[in-house]
Amino acid sequence: MYQTWATWTELKHMDLNEVGVDERARRYKRAPDGSLVDQHEKGLAPNTPENLYPGLTWERQDTVYKIHTITRREIFDEATGWHMLFDMMKTLERNWKDTDIRLVIWFW
Repeated sequence: MYQTWATWTELKHMDLNEVGVDERARRYKRAPDGSLVDQHEKGLAPNTPENLYPGLTWERQDTVYKIHTITRREIFDEATGWHMLFDMMKTLERNWKDTDIRLVIWFW
């Protein structure tokens, strides 16, 4: 088991607009005219290549998978609970120093 943490100072100064590779492939169906129709689904795709980069596209049966970019802000907006956690840490800031407020993370 591995433990790490991030202080409130680090979290409140992170760049929420930083762009990264979204490893969840977006799914498309091919229309009769050959264009791609977004299925508004993301997730792990079958036969996902090892080296992912924005724009990478592959097909399996009648589905087209494509890798896009994502910002930290989009990740936090999609995941529930993060805004509440950050609000709680902001509230704690009234009584303690930024560096004394930590988000502890455990990995197994």
